[in-house]
Amino acid sequence: MFKSFPIKRADCWMVLVSLLAVSFPWSERINAAFVVLLFIFWLADKSLLHKVTALRPHWKLILPFWAFVLLHVLYLPARDHWSDAWQSIEVKLSFIVLPLIFSTENYLNKKNKTILFALFCLSCFLSAIYCIVAYRINFYTAYQWTMLFDRMYFSFAMMHPGYYSNFFVMDLIYLSLYLKENRSLTVGHKAIAMMLILFFAGILLILVSKTALIILLLFGGWLVWQLLAHLKQAAFRYLLYVGILMLSVYAFTAIPTIQKRVTETRHNFSALDSTITFDNSTGSRLVAWKLEWQLIRDRWLTGYGTGNANELLLNQFREGHYSDLVKNQMHTHNQILHLWLDLGVAGVLSLLLIFWVSLRHFQRTSNALGLWSVGLLLICCLTDDALEIQSITVFCIFLISLLLFEKQQADDTHYDDLAELTAGISS
Repeated sequence: MFKSFPIKRADCWMVLVSLLAVSFPWSERINAAFVVLLFIFWLADKSLLHKVTALRPHWKLILPFWAFVLLHVLYLPARDHWSDAWQSIEVKLSFIVLPLIFSTENYLNKKNKTILFALFCLSCFLSAIYCIVAYRINFYTAYQWTMLFDRMYFSFAMMHPGYYSNFFVMDLIYLSLYLKENRSLTVGHKAIAMMLILFFAGILLILVSKTALIILLLFGGWLVWQLLAHLKQAAFRYLLYVGILMLSVYAFTAIPTIQKRVTETRHNFSALDSTITFDNSTGSRLVAWKLEWQLIRDRWLTGYGTGNANELLLNQFREGHYSDLVKNQMHTHNQILHLWLDLGVAGVLSLLLIFWVSLRHFQRTSNALGLWSVGLLLICCLTDDALEIQSITVFCIFLISLLLFEKQQADDTHYDDLAELTAGISS
């Protein structure tokens, strides 16, 4: 009466990876739970031994991620506080787990990638709708709709707007590349993609994260250059490119929310003394970076030990009487400087090696989405101590690891065991 259907391992993998992807805009705890479930699923495989041996062809890609975490462990003896040191390592466990999982068991192909990112875009869309509903429930009585376009009020039900905006940036990048690389889409599909792009752009204009705006400007410049590639006259191509960029920047800065952030940034540069407040996001960063560099110069080679960076910075704030920055526990806000303080030159080089290896691989395989996933993490690291923040770290390492070991084939074949997977990749 009932016909049974075999459950394929590839389908289970796809379900778990999809659940992990859609959880990112909602909760750090939920996506951490799905990472654990995905690891358990990886372990619960009769081909586990074969998986371990399958690591060998990928060691050049995996080793920089593992060495990065190992370096933090080696510097533990120099730590001042176990809790800070362990938290720093705990956040970075995805550097070990996710490359391990996706290098040995990865069913991502063209069809699965489309499904996965469609679900991720849908999840981001629903999370934004939830933010509007939450605002209506909590703030409408007091402010009507006037504060909906304030970044802190809009995202209060989810997370900090700076972290939240990263997901919408990746939505925009993916959908733009999807339209660029799939010219034969139906009118309906193109219309849906364009409407989502406009919607996500609108959300980003509310969140107005400076990091998000930087990566979008860079991506926009790159995308325009790619779209003009068909022009044979170099001089005309360059002239048109510069003209489009200038017009785009002018239109971009004319948007009220962008104007407000630009005005705030200009004002933030004017007060960099001990009276500076935590709300001055640009000025407080500049003060922090200056003090961090002073600390680095004293121990630029060896660093101070895992997990010590933020406490060292707070001590500098106390000595300089930056009372509001001390009160709000201002942290380093730059992952490069943070690593230099913790691990010395070796820490900086280990992170740069991850960027170089990943970018080189994605360039060789012409994987634009992978390149911009690394680009997103790089910009985050330059403007924040991104790898000390779980929501940024797990999301970016998830994307990079998944795409690093993506099957380079266009069909939608499902492999039921590692032997078939290995054979498919090698062929």
